[in-house]
Amino acid sequence: MAAAESRRAEQLQVLKEFVAKAQEAERVAYSRPDPWGDDENGWMTGAGPVMTTLWTASGNVMLLCDEALHEPVRLYGYALNQAVWRDIGDTEVNEHLETHKTAFMTAARKSLASG
Repeated sequence: MAAAESRRAEQLQVLKEFVAKAQEAERVAYSRPDPWGDDENGWMTGAGPVMTTLWTASGNVMLLCDEALHEPVRLYGYALNQAVWRDIGDTEVNEHLETHKTAFMTAARKSLASG
């Protein structure tokens, strides 16, 4: 029983970390200069490390959490990546992210409830 509780605590921690990193990426997406060029007051210099930590956090979720979370985490991470690098056309950031964010949160809650 202690091992199961420890495993659940570990899963909860990586999910919290992913959510925190996703929020950082979302802030970066909203703060992106438009139009942007070289490094725009350090925006690009800061965006790269934020996205790296997001991908690391998503890898931790893939490694430690239920397989049912793999696709929602991957799709939400990809949507965040598109939003940060403005590969979303004229779509608003929140509109672009909402479906994937909701799917991830739903899957995470379901995974935690069943664990």
